[in-house]
Amino acid sequence: MRGGTDTGMIGNQANRIGPVDGIKIALAMLVVLIHTDPLRGVSESLNFWLVNYAARIAVPMFFALSGYVLSRNIKTKERYILKWAQNLVRVLALWTLLYWAYASLFEYAGAPGGEWLAWSYDFVAYSLLRGYLHLWYLPSLLAGGIILYHLRNVNRLKMLLVSACLYVLGLFAVSWSAFSNPAVETVLEPVLYYFENVRNSPLNSLPFLLIGFYLEDRKPRYPKKALLILFALLWAAYFLEVRFVSARGPKGFDMYLSLLPIVFCAMALLQDSFGRGHNPFVAKMSLYIYLVHIMVLKAFDSLMEGGLKPLLVMAVSLLLAFLFTWIELAGTKKKRPLP
Repeated sequence: MRGGTDTGMIGNQANRIGPVDGIKIALAMLVVLIHTDPLRGVSESLNFWLVNYAARIAVPMFFALSGYVLSRNIKTKERYILKWAQNLVRVLALWTLLYWAYASLFEYAGAPGGEWLAWSYDFVAYSLLRGYLHLWYLPSLLAGGIILYHLRNVNRLKMLLVSACLYVLGLFAVSWSAFSNPAVETVLEPVLYYFENVRNSPLNSLPFLLIGFYLEDRKPRYPKKALLILFALLWAAYFLEVRFVSARGPKGFDMYLSLLPIVFCAMALLQDSFGRGHNPFVAKMSLYIYLVHIMVLKAFDSLMEGGLKPLLVMAVSLLLAFLFTWIELAGTKKKRPLP
């Protein structure tokens, strides 16, 4: 967003750290928490609730924030979706190759030539289509964003309701797996044929993208006090859902029904914050934290166990994210033509 003035106390809005930028950093760190199990050495129970309850809002919120940005841009920029998709594919391809190089050097080194080539082909092809470990987020976001773009002229509320129903169907393959049945599994079979897990598919990303898309497009206003009360009640319902399904051995903790209204409330509460300052450096850092932290975690796995490892992974991930962001933005600034 361009805003503010060139001089004076207000300053340039594009260089200010807005609330949404800070939230993105916090969400990225929640993703790191999910993968580092920071409280496992203290309490298995506390670690479970931190990782599989509190932190699970992170990825859905990232989807919703992306939906908000998509809605704002595809209405005014004709080729925005193409550039957006190309950028995602570039990021996915680059980081797939980086993780392939890391695994080749440190995890699959010394394998026979034929076996190494077969492994490399499977690794790269699989990762580009479905995402390597945490990189599943990128193909899921890409697929959901493209679907959203092609449905952009359909009634927003109808799209949201239909995608929410599909999301509920997907729950039977993940957190609600204990309650699944052959009929549901037959319906989900085509999705699971192309995606390793429903979380990798548009069934997961699309409803959250649509939440952001709907709120930016319609700009509804809700009483903040009522939203805060509802938000607290939804977190209580979310707690009960996690407790109920976790006792029955779900296949995954990525998707919960309660996350849909929770993310809707969170985005509605944030609406007044969009445009109140934006710092490209901080926003870009959140992406790099997400991309790099698994490599940092793998490196520390070979060096130490427990103790300070989660804190060190977070600290090094932040440092590397800072460096990568500085290098990228410095390069972009040099390529920019003089006015």
